[in-house]
Amino acid sequence: FYRGESALTNGTATLALPAYFEALTRPEGRTVMVTPKGLTPFAVSATEVQDGRFSVYGTKADGAFYWEVKAVRADVPPLDVEVDKTTSDQ
Repeated sequence: FYRGESALTNGTATLALPAYFEALTRPEGRTVMVTPKGLTPFAVSATEVQDGRFSVYGTKADGAFYWEVKAVRADVPPLDVEVDKTTSDQ
C-alpha cells in the first residue's frame, strides 16, 4: 500500500504513485481511499488509478486530506484465503 496527505487546489488534486506501481500491481485489485483532514467537514472523492495517477475532488477548494492506495501484487498468484469445502468436510 501507499499513503500520504495532500491538499486540494481549486477543489482538485492529482497525485502520482511511484513509477513501478503499474508494473507491480493488478488493475482489478486497486482501491483508493481518501479522508478529509481538519475541523471543518467536507465531501471528498477519488478516481481510480490510471497510468500511475489518481485525482481527488472535494467541496472545499483548499481542503486537506489523507489518502491511501491498496493494490494486489501482480508478481505472485492471488492468495486463496477461503478454500472451498469438499462434500466430506461439510
